[in-house]
Amino acid sequence: MHICTVCQREQAVYYHRFSGDYLCAKCLKKRLVKYIKKAFKKYGLAGPRVGEIVLLIPQHHAQIAPALIELVDAAERGHATTLHLLIPQNTPNNILKDLKLSLNIGVVKHYTIEQSYYFDVQVRILRHVAVKESTANTIIMPIMLEEGLLCLLSALARAKPAYIDCLKPKIEVADKVFLNPFLDVSLEDVYAYARAKKRLLRIERHAYFLEDLLLAIFEDRGPELRYSYRRVAFQLLDALKARLENLVSKCHRCGGLEIGYVEGGICRVCQRLKVDSNAKIF
Repeated sequence: MHICTVCQREQAVYYHRFSGDYLCAKCLKKRLVKYIKKAFKKYGLAGPRVGEIVLLIPQHHAQIAPALIELVDAAERGHATTLHLLIPQNTPNNILKDLKLSLNIGVVKHYTIEQSYYFDVQVRILRHVAVKESTANTIIMPIMLEEGLLCLLSALARAKPAYIDCLKPKIEVADKVFLNPFLDVSLEDVYAYARAKKRLLRIERHAYFLEDLLLAIFEDRGPELRYSYRRVAFQLLDALKARLENLVSKCHRCGGLEIGYVEGGICRVCQRLKVDSNAKIF
């Protein structure tokens, strides 16, 4: 058994491969919160946060919902904000009751949506629902380090390069702003924290097309690969806007980019949804 490299006191529960540190649950949480706070500054996501923020938990993160809520709440400590939740319908109510007792949580809404096998499409569906049902103008939707690559692969596999925009740190649509301060947070680390705190929920997780490639891509490679692909993705988006400026439009519903003619200013994903046909709020 190993002792935590950082605090030198507690028993380690996780080996952090990026740094080579053995971390206890408390130090692992501090490190994850630090990444989230740094992302707010690094990507210019927000100034002093005062008011209300909605945390949108994607369906594919239902297993780690309690951990995500704890991390965002800890990152928002010191700001005069109220944290509202928009969570999957299958999240156990007893977990939420425990969290509401220990954290400052406002309104909790549940949703259910039709699942897509393409990660980039799923992100647009979630934004579509959030724009319609969010109780605040600022929405945090966590898309983590490895999932950004899944978004890139998914968009390119279907020849929809504009859909790479789902991994952008900030997207504005209508009167809503989507923030993603989890860009530098590893999904593996969050799962480790959820296990250490015994908060990993037994909920069936939907699998996405090409998701099984991620382990093969990252296996035995350093952390630099996990960060460098994002630069390529953002450069591709910039090139699309520069070369196809007159053909790139922005969806009024989900804020996503679309190339070519867009009927009524609505992207193809939102057109298929028809607002309520595949999305329902309870």
